Amino acid sequence: MKPKEAAAPAREMTKFEKIEIVKLLADVYDLDAGRYKNGDTDETVADVLGVMPGWVANIREADFGPDGGNENIEDLAARLGEAEKNLQAILESAAQQHEAATKKMAEVSAMCVELDRIKKAVGPRAMQRAGVR
Repeated sequence: MKPKEAAAPAREMTKFEKIEIVKLLADVYDLDAGRYKNGDTDETVADVLGVMPGWVANIREADFGPDGGNENIEDLAARLGEAEKNLQAILESAAQQHEAATKKMAEVSAMCVELDRIKKAVGPRAMQRAGVR
């Protein structure tokens, strides 16, 4: 059996990396709103700087504020809510249209039955003379 290799210790953040994270957070985090501006997240900040997302999250929580999402999330959530309302109105209208079409179909069907009854009562010769087939 081979002895288990010890896991490498987690990489520690350097002072330079911490300063870079703080500088970028100052640009992309809205302190008043308690969220990221535009579409930024802990992950996007970490990707830009080439650091661990957990480091960004820890610094943001300690020095800037909570992970309150971002402007894009808030905007999309508002648009989604409006789209859902519009969809509901369309579905209600479609249900009313379906009900009206079902009633009209029954009416047309009843007229067809009545027409067939009249055709049989009048007879084929009279129908031909009238130009009805």
